[in-house]
Amino acid sequence: NPGVKNLWRLYGDDGLAQTDVLAMEGETVDVGVRTCFFHPAIDYRQVCLQPARVEGLLVKVLEGGRRTGPHLSPGEEIRAARALMETHLGTFDETHKRFLNPHLYKVALTRGLTELKRRFIEGRLSQSAQ
Repeated sequence: NPGVKNLWRLYGDDGLAQTDVLAMEGETVDVGVRTCFFHPAIDYRQVCLQPARVEGLLVKVLEGGRRTGPHLSPGEEIRAARALMETHLGTFDETHKRFLNPHLYKVALTRGLTELKRRFIEGRLSQSAQ
């Protein structure tokens, strides 16, 4: 997927994660607004959702070559990463976490990223055909 991107997690009214959305930098996903998102393979499939909560998943950890967060010991970093992972896993429906026949967790693209990807592919294809 071309371009600089952002990543959002959308939650339903029940507090459970519904889907992750890959977006272009600067695109936002609004709470309470019904929006359609597209399958990453650029086909006809799409999902339309009205998220009750939206969480940005990308966190800046370096800026200008320097850490933006606190300096933690390796043990503290591992504990913090584990706690964050456990928090995120707690927001997934059990059907996604089971070992036998788990439901697939959906990842989708915004309209803007889908269109950029389509233009990129069409440009590459037309250049290689010449």
